[in-house]
Amino acid sequence: MVHRLKVEFEAEGGIKLRAWLFTPANKGNLLPAISMAHGYAGTRGHGIERSARAARMYEPGVPIPRSSTTPLLMVVATHDTITVTDLALAAYEKALQPKRLATFPGGHLDGYLAYFRESSSAAID
Repeated sequence: MVHRLKVEFEAEGGIKLRAWLFTPANKGNLLPAISMAHGYAGTRGHGIERSARAARMYEPGVPIPRSSTTPLLMVVATHDTITVTDLALAAYEKALQPKRLATFPGGHLDGYLAYFRESSSAAID
C-alpha cells in the first residue's frame, strides 16, 4: 500500500511548486527517493503517477535465479543507500553459479571515486 499526499513548497524566486509525495505504508528508517518531473511546463497530470507506480514495482533481483548459465559479477558498496547493500547481497545469494562478488567500503558513488581501482579491477580480473 502506498499513500499519495499533495505537497507544496516555495522554490527560488518565490515560485510555488506542487507535487505528489508517494510514501510506502510500511515505513522503515531509510527510504529510497525518486524525483520525477516533466519539465518546466509539465503538470502532475502528465503521467507522473503511472511512472511512479512502475518505479515502485521495479525489482531487478527477480530474474537472478533464472540466469543460471550467464556468469555474474556483482560489485557492491558495503554502505550503499541507493542500490541498497542488503538487497544486492540477497540477490547475489539467490544467483546460481558461475558468480563472483566484489565488495568495497563506502556508498554508491564511491566505486567511481574513492574506490575506483578496487571496483574496476574486479571487472578486469
